[in-house]
Amino acid sequence: MGLDEPLSPCERPNWVQLFACLGALVPLCAMPLSSASAQAPVGMVQVRFVESAPADTFLFTNTGDCDLGRSEVWLDLRPSIAGLVFDVSDGGAGLDRFHRLEITEGGEFIHRVSKLKDGSTALHFQLERLPVGGTIAFKADIDDTLSPEDSRGGNTQVFESELEGVHFKVNDVSVLFAAQASATAVGLDCMTEPS
Repeated sequence: MGLDEPLSPCERPNWVQLFACLGALVPLCAMPLSSASAQAPVGMVQVRFVESAPADTFLFTNTGDCDLGRSEVWLDLRPSIAGLVFDVSDGGAGLDRFHRLEITEGGEFIHRVSKLKDGSTALHFQLERLPVGGTIAFKADIDDTLSPEDSRGGNTQVFESELEGVHFKVNDVSVLFAAQASATAVGLDCMTEPS
């Protein structure tokens, strides 16, 4: 076929189809600007509970995609359905065993921790920072205060369902445990770089 020969109907460009095709390409060109990689980073801290003997463990982990600067973290057992308390001294509020508060990981991120008395239900941390993936872990004995007939673990073993209602707060973001061994505070402010 030479340059002077007319195109057959099958070879003629359909301008409507051509513009529709170009219109479909425009969002693809703009996609990197609106994709997840271009979204603002999200600050998140997950708290997990690990039942063990003689001490239980709580872990606070930065599961977000940005470092957190100075932060306040509260863990309040009071609202739990099992009446959970910290058992940190002999002969106090708990049963059989006790275990004093022990920071086992991430001490370098902590500025201050509130004093924990036997029978206390709340613990407050002031953090200097918590980098992405950074974890703070502490051990203490946790017991429930239910009657022996109502306690699944005989007051000394805490089950996930007994954590329901535990209040976890990071700065202004509050979450409650919902009958599971973890909760996540989402939407925290990221640490800003000094200018």
